[in-house]
Amino acid sequence: MAARRARKIGAGVAAGGIAAALAVGGAGTAGAELHSDVVPMDQACIGLSPYIVDQPYAFSQVYVLQDTEVPGQAKVDFNPSSFWFFAGGYTSDFTLDWTNVQTGASGTVRDSMRVANPGSNVTPGYVIDSGPGDVALTFNSYNHHELWGFPSITCHGTIHVD
Repeated sequence: MAARRARKIGAGVAAGGIAAALAVGGAGTAGAELHSDVVPMDQACIGLSPYIVDQPYAFSQVYVLQDTEVPGQAKVDFNPSSFWFFAGGYTSDFTLDWTNVQTGASGTVRDSMRVANPGSNVTPGYVIDSGPGDVALTFNSYNHHELWGFPSITCHGTIHVD
């Protein structure tokens, strides 16, 4: 019984110490917060893999990260993958167009990425400096390897930027 009470007291002291350390360590960024959302696309982004006998090029959601110290800006990630990672995967050349529905501000992100291992191919993230409000996304890509390629369908979604 005494051992159990000592463990509870020790756990309480450890938890209190961790909470105090976090409170002191986080004092410099008291007003800042990072928050993330997983936002479904209105229509899934689907396309044929250049390897044909593969899972389709597909993602149905985007990951949105926002820092409250930088209002009106968000970072968008997505994660397609291929079962042909052992062959080096394939290349996806994509375009992400965005438009702030309230202000009309707009922009385009163009990049290429390697589509390979399932679950490990998160993009580096693309900053959308749209200003606060609802932001409409339009995404399309051309997926290819050395021999041939295929376009994906154009897909759409809407995120909210604080």
